[in-house]
Amino acid sequence: MKILGVGFSRTGTSSLAEALEILGYKTIHFDRAFPDILDAAGKTGTLDLQRYDNIDALTDAPTCVFYPEFLERYPELKIILTIRDEEDWL
Repeated sequence: MKILGVGFSRTGTSSLAEALEILGYKTIHFDRAFPDILDAAGKTGTLDLQRYDNIDALTDAPTCVFYPEFLERYPELKIILTIRDEEDWL
C-alpha cells in the first residue's frame, strides 16, 4: 500500500481514484473497499489489512475512519485528504 485517500465521500474521491489509476496505481475505491473492510472487522473484531498488500491505493470511506490502522500496517503510506465546502457537501 502506497497511498490512502482519506476524504469523505463526495469530496473528489472518485476523481482521485481515477487520477491514481491513470498514473498506474492499482486502486480500490469505496464501492469495493467498504464492504470488504466492514466484513473483515465484523467477523473477527480486527481488520485484516494484509489483504491490501498488493493494492497501491485506497480511496473514499471508510479509509477516513480506519487510517490509523492503515498507517500502523503501512508506515510509509502517503495520505491524501480531499475536502469540499461543507454547505456544498451537505
